[in-house]
Amino acid sequence: MADLHQFGALLALTLSLLALPWAAVAFIVRRDPGRFFIANLAWIVVALGATALVGITVLFSGKGPKDPLHLVYGALATAAWPTAGLVAVGRSPRDRLLVMTIAAAVVVILVARLFQTGG
Repeated sequence: MADLHQFGALLALTLSLLALPWAAVAFIVRRDPGRFFIANLAWIVVALGATALVGITVLFSGKGPKDPLHLVYGALATAAWPTAGLVAVGRSPRDRLLVMTIAAAVVVILVARLFQTGG
């Protein structure tokens, strides 16, 4: 179960590392990132959500993280994309891209931190 949890985190990190430069470049060149970017975001949310559920299962099996902040970072990482989506609603396309770029950077940082506090 812990291996599945780590795999989900690696998947979320990899997809987020794709989203970050994708959103940043689209913001800089003032272009719509396209359907595949949105699909990537959806997969990130699925990966983070599934990883969180597996993590909760691992936690209740008695194997908690080495640092309790892991739980906080996990909750923040899981909520980052849905929160960014709510913030972006009703904004101009350029502002939405800025929000998505910031959200991608935040998720990358949080997931990297999760690897440091897990265990």
